Amino acid sequence: LGFIGGHFAYLVWRRARWLQISTGIELSTILVVSLFTIYLANGLFAFLAPVVFGGAVVVFAHESGAISRLLRARFFVMLGTFSYSIYMTHWFLHDSFRKVLNLVEQKTGVTLAVPMQLTVARRLVTTKIVVWGGPFFSDLLLVLFITAVIGVSAIAFRFIEKPGQKIFGRLAQRALPPGERSVSLTDPKPL
Repeated sequence: LGFIGGHFAYLVWRRARWLQISTGIELSTILVVSLFTIYLANGLFAFLAPVVFGGAVVVFAHESGAISRLLRARFFVMLGTFSYSIYMTHWFLHDSFRKVLNLVEQKTGVTLAVPMQLTVARRLVTTKIVVWGGPFFSDLLLVLFITAVIGVSAIAFRFIEKPGQKIFGRLAQRALPPGERSVSLTDPKPL
């Protein structure tokens, strides 16, 4: 459903490229997506996710409101460039952080984190919350973790993802009929 929803979002955007989406509509879209994610994403209405997220894609693909202008800033474009690498590395780093935290607790006998049950999308989830050092230390750890994710993702993008794109691009070129081999597989055709 997600793939088909994305395809339909593209078709809607393509037919309505002339629309100017206001900042108010962008903010409303963020609110709708947030409320959907918090209250409905894992419930009876979860099947609406492609519609909700596809609608958000259509709104922000127009890039005409203030939120879109903000998201075109160099930092956010960089995050978009690294997004697949972030997706592929963040859980490994999160899991590694948890293991290091547990190891430090075992070796020192100091309690750094306590288990806590939270309700996430109407499900009870047990996680560990860092309590050592107070709230500012926890915030510092979060900033360090996010920085590490971005840094590792930049390295993975440069040394794994980009070379992989080139390798698979060359393989795909070889699979094309001889008359179509000059077609770029990485640059989309103009609409």
